[in-house]
Amino acid sequence: MRRLSALGVVAAGVETLEQALASAHTAARNMVAHVDCGGATIRMVGNPIKVMGAKEHFAPPPLLGEHDDLADGGHAA
Repeated sequence: MRRLSALGVVAAGVETLEQALASAHTAARNMVAHVDCGGATIRMVGNPIKVMGAKEHFAPPPLLGEHDDLADGGHAA
């Protein structure tokens, strides 16, 4: 990085996924949500788009097959 910087090249380090999810910046932006999902807590990525004054709401993903009837237009075989 120092060599690149000395040449006038803008460069920055790259974090691993775990480092990025554990960073203070990520926490301050509410980018990791912990959601109750049927007795277990899952970790989800938050919405990167923030609207001042809007309350963020995180919900668990649908269960496997939960919306199958919607996928085929309500014409299950």
